[in-house]
Amino acid sequence: MHLLIITSVVYNLWSKQGKVSRFSAELSLAISIGFLCYFGVSTQTTTLSLQSALLSLTLALLLLLLNSVPSGLKDIKTDESFKVESFVIASGCQMVGDDGIFIPKKVWWFAFSLQFIIVLSFVILGSLYRPSTLVIISIGVLLLLSTLHLRSILAISSFKALQRSSPILNGFYNYMALCAFVFLWMPTFIKLVYVVLTTIVLLLPLRLAYHMLRHRYFLIKPRQ
Repeated sequence: MHLLIITSVVYNLWSKQGKVSRFSAELSLAISIGFLCYFGVSTQTTTLSLQSALLSLTLALLLLLLNSVPSGLKDIKTDESFKVESFVIASGCQMVGDDGIFIPKKVWWFAFSLQFIIVLSFVILGSLYRPSTLVIISIGVLLLLSTLHLRSILAISSFKALQRSSPILNGFYNYMALCAFVFLWMPTFIKLVYVVLTTIVLLLPLRLAYHMLRHRYFLIKPRQ
C-alpha cells in the first residue's frame, strides 16, 4: 500500500514538470493502478492466482498507453499554452500553428509497441480464463477497434479533428475488452451497466463512419 501511495505522488508531482522523466511519471501512475487492482483482489481471496496478477498487469499497461499518448494528445494545446511538458510533448509532439499537430515516429513506435504487448497479454489471459466463444469474439472485436482507433488518432494532423475523433476512445475499447474476462463474476447490476456501455462504445464507429460518408475523407500518411 505504501508503494501505491508513493507511485501516485510521483505522478502528481512530476507528470508535467520537474527533473523526473515524463515516462517514469506515467509508469508510476500505471504501477499504482496495477497494485490497486491487485490489492482489491486480495481482499476477496487468500490465494492470489496467476490470472489476477496478469489481469492487474494488463490494466496497468492499458492505463500507461491511454494516459501517456491519447490523453496527452487531447491536452497538448492546453499544455503548450501553460508551458508544461507532458509525455507526448517531451517525446517531440507539438502544435503547428493554431490547428496543426505534429506527432513524431517514435511516438507511433511507443504506442503500437504497448498496444502489441497488451494484445499479447489478452492472448495469455484467454488461455488462462478460457472464456466462451462469444466472449472471445467480443474481446477480439474490441481489441481490433482499439488498434484501429489508435492508428487513426496518430495519423490526424488537425487538432480539431483529433478532438472530434474522441482520442480516449482507444482506452474505452481496451478497458471493455479486459472487463469481459471477469463478466461472469460481476454482480447483476454491474453486468447490465457493462452491456449498455459496451453497446454504446461499439456503436460509436458507426457514427464516425456516417460522419465520413457525409464529408470528404483523405488517407493521412504516417509522419516521418
